[in-house]
Amino acid sequence: MPKIRFSDVTLYYKIEGKGDPLVLIHGLGGEHRSWDGPLKDRFLEHFQVVTVDLRGHARSSSSGDTYTTKLFANDVLRLMNKLKVGPARVVGISMGGAVAMHLAAARPSKVKQLVLVDTWARCDESARACFHEWIEASKESQRLLRKLVLIRTATPEFLAANPDFEGLFADIWPTTSGSAFRKSCQACLSHDATDALEKIEAPTLVMVGDRDILVPPRLSRELSKNIKNSRLRIIKGSGHVPWLDNPEACMNELSNFLWSC
Repeated sequence: MPKIRFSDVTLYYKIEGKGDPLVLIHGLGGEHRSWDGPLKDRFLEHFQVVTVDLRGHARSSSSGDTYTTKLFANDVLRLMNKLKVGPARVVGISMGGAVAMHLAAARPSKVKQLVLVDTWARCDESARACFHEWIEASKESQRLLRKLVLIRTATPEFLAANPDFEGLFADIWPTTSGSAFRKSCQACLSHDATDALEKIEAPTLVMVGDRDILVPPRLSRELSKNIKNSRLRIIKGSGHVPWLDNPEACMNELSNFLWSC
C-alpha cells in the first residue's frame, strides 16, 4: 500500500478502479479496509476509489498534536492535493463524516458531492458519555472496548445472525488502544461544525439508521436542516453502520444520489 510523507505525518492510502474520484473516509478506530466488501465493490464499478488510514490509525503514523476533526480534514485535503484528486465525491461515516463536513466547508471546490453517514454536527450528552466510556475502556483491554463499541453500533439482530462478526471486527477496526485512539475520541468530543455547515456547497446526502443509538436520527435531521443543498434518508432497521443491517436499501440510496451526476 502506498504512503505519502508530509512534514508531520505519514499517510497510507489506496487507489483502486477507474472513473471520477470517490474518497471514502473511515470512522473512529477504523482504516481503509473498513470499506472492503460489497459496498466498495459496487463503487469500483463506477469510480476511482481512494481510501486512507487517518492520522494515528492503522498504517498511518501518529503525531504529538492534539487531534481534531479539522486536523484530519486537512490531512485528507493534503493527500487529495498531492495525488491531484478532485473535485471528488466524498463519503464519510461517523467520525469520517465529521471530517468530511469540515473538508467540504473549507474547500468547496474539492468536493463534488458529499455523503454523511451516521454522523453529527456537534456531540449531544449521550454521545459524549459514550466517547468517555470508550476512552476508559481502551485503558483496560481491546476486547472490552470492542464489546462496548459493538453494543453501541450494531443491532442485536445483526450480531445474532453473524456470531463470528466480533472476530472480523477486530480486523477492520484495529486502532483500539493507546494514546492515538484516545486522542481520536477527544477529536470526536470536541467536534463542532455548526458554524461550518452553511459553507458546504456540494449536494449532500445525509443518511442514518433509524436504530442508531450512538448518533440517533434527530442529530442527522439537525445536520440536514443546516446544509442548504441536502437530503435526509433514514434507513429502516439499521444501527450505526446501515450497510450491514440493510445493504439493499443503503445501496439504493447511495446509487440514486452518487450516480445522479
